[in-house]
Amino acid sequence: MYLLKLAMRPWKVAPISQTVTIFAVGFLLFLSGFLLSLQQGLRPLIARLHNEQVITAYIDSASSPKEEERIVDTLKTQLGAKAQISVFTSNNFIDEIRNEYPELSRELEDLGGEVTTIVPRYVSVSGFLPDTALASVKSVSGIESAESSINRYSHIVGAFKTLHWLVGLLSLGLCFSLLAGLIQLSKINSFVQADALSILRLWGAGHLTLKMPRLLTSLTSGGLGGLVAGVAWLLAAPWLNFRVKALSPMFADIQLPQLQLAIALFLIGVVLGLLAGAFSGRVTRNA
Repeated sequence: MYLLKLAMRPWKVAPISQTVTIFAVGFLLFLSGFLLSLQQGLRPLIARLHNEQVITAYIDSASSPKEEERIVDTLKTQLGAKAQISVFTSNNFIDEIRNEYPELSRELEDLGGEVTTIVPRYVSVSGFLPDTALASVKSVSGIESAESSINRYSHIVGAFKTLHWLVGLLSLGLCFSLLAGLIQLSKINSFVQADALSILRLWGAGHLTLKMPRLLTSLTSGGLGGLVAGVAWLLAAPWLNFRVKALSPMFADIQLPQLQLAIALFLIGVVLGLLAGAFSGRVTRNA
């Protein structure tokens, strides 16, 4: 009980500075949690932009309808069930542009059978496809040529990858800053406890007993800071989730965790507090 009272002495001596420190720890933990959750949300987005593609494969004009069916069956076998495959003929093309370009669609219809020489038949393959999908499509007999959109978003993927690593580094930097701040706070608090610890040392107290007040003080600061961050996250997560999704349609699939991250922030605060108390205890154990 005496060690617990000794650990709470800094709160009696400087309650305002201790309270401000807790809210500062809570804010930095909250910010670090937001950055970490954003980093995790970027991973599936990067994977989707990197792997999702559309392949347009043009069919040989001399191919018959049966050969078209064979081509589609071959592509389904090679690319699997996840690939979405559609065949577009001249009639499908005219139907697609009829609403936006009615005059052009009528002119194409007036060409009759000659429209096939102007509008080629092609197969559209879309979905999460492997990097070798384009080569597989080109190898199918009856396909004249094929092109892919895999490199269309390469610059965006590169930017998101850079952002992903930058956010991770910022989160790690915030955690180290928190740890350094808590260590310094523990050192300052140890001056308030120094006289009592000196008496305990004269009475023959062991190293663990002498270090326990600092550990409890740091644990309290880190734990309360983590609690503040967790409660703030539970309150702000729905609003942040909405604002992140509103930034771009590409962020529509990002879902920021709520309860799990709030618990994690509290535990991170506790761990940082224990580490700060342990490190400061080693530095000031002879104080």
